[in-house]
Amino acid sequence: MVIVAGYREPMNVFINSNPGFRSRFNHFIDFADYNPDELLAIFNAFSQDTEYFIEAAAQPALLQELTQLYRDGRTTDNGRFVRNVFQRCVEVQAQRVTHSNKKSPQELNTLRLADIQAALQEVLAEKISDAG
Repeated sequence: MVIVAGYREPMNVFINSNPGFRSRFNHFIDFADYNPDELLAIFNAFSQDTEYFIEAAAQPALLQELTQLYRDGRTTDNGRFVRNVFQRCVEVQAQRVTHSNKKSPQELNTLRLADIQAALQEVLAEKISDAG
């Protein structure tokens, strides 16, 4: 048994790259993109797994941003996208805390709205540069 996985268009190119692949790879499972609520749940799961807390103001703002990106079709790699945003949030938060006088245990584990906004901008900019 061989399982191959990938995004729809690159997988179509792969399957059609060899006449024998179509007959050998003949069962397909198409997974729908995560919706904005699911994306937020994934982000929250990453936060909980790594013991980060998200400030209250950040939750609705993140959901609003994810909803808009989803509507605009900019989250087609959305599970990976959210993971990248979360990882970048942690990096932005670490930089912020390093340059701050407030280094309480709570502050060391808190993702602020500004951290999330900066991470989103950076990941979206990287995504655009990768596409071009």
